[in-house]
Amino acid sequence: MEKEVFEQYKQPFELQLAKVNHFNKREWLEMLGIKDGDKVLEVGCGTGAFCLRIKQFYPNATVVGLDIDKDKIEFAKSMAKSMNIDVEFIVADVKHIPYKDNEFSVVFSQSVIENIPTGFFLAEQYRVLKSAGKFCAITIEEGKGKRFDFPAIDEREEVLWEKLAKSPVIKEEYKLHLLDVPQTMKAIKRCGFIKPRVFYKNILWYNPDDSRFPSKFAKVLIRAKYYSDKAVLDFYQKLSKGLSGAEFHELEVWLLKKFEERLIKYNNGEVCWDLDSVFVRAVYAEKPFDNKTTV
Repeated sequence: MEKEVFEQYKQPFELQLAKVNHFNKREWLEMLGIKDGDKVLEVGCGTGAFCLRIKQFYPNATVVGLDIDKDKIEFAKSMAKSMNIDVEFIVADVKHIPYKDNEFSVVFSQSVIENIPTGFFLAEQYRVLKSAGKFCAITIEEGKGKRFDFPAIDEREEVLWEKLAKSPVIKEEYKLHLLDVPQTMKAIKRCGFIKPRVFYKNILWYNPDDSRFPSKFAKVLIRAKYYSDKAVLDFYQKLSKGLSGAEFHELEVWLLKKFEERLIKYNNGEVCWDLDSVFVRAVYAEKPFDNKTTV
């Protein structure tokens, strides 16, 4: 893989590893219904961070990640090798999953179902699930969680962020990436799934002053918080061009300064109790039990 492509994926990968960690794993895994020893498929796995975390949490599970983007799968494979974690990553279309019927115990996705015709998406996952297998589709809404910043955002930065957020293009894009729970539940029923449930969770991921965290992990969180804010800024500006070049640069400088100041305070033993979380919507259902196909 070219170095430029690798670096492009490294920060989002590290950010997701930080957001799904050993300290909040119970909240994530409760939605998925995974048990150690299950065979698990993530459709639209991207750079594979969630798959690798699941394998760390459940070492006896068989975990497969599928994505149509060859570069992301290549990156995921390289990270699995470097972390010495046994996860299979394959290039494939989520509308045509290259596995036989009744193959997996759990099939899940993150922020994928909103972008694909629901009928194809659900039918394929239903097909590859074992009898009584579990389906889960997750949407992560950035910026909707509870948040306490350090340093506190000043008036000028607040004006610039609001200018970006109020862009009609951003508002429309945000609507497109919201999980339509009622419509999804109707589609799930039509496909044959049973036992539908909905999860709304606010999952804390950034809290570097937590006494449970070793210093190395706390510093990973502080760096990941910078990645998270920078990714939101880059995405909003690329989509809407809502800021002038000078305004965009001003926010970039502010984010970097904030990261550097926060790291200095942590290294000096000063606690800030700045927090951040993600708001998660998830729909869950099961394939009906059939003793003819149960393995």
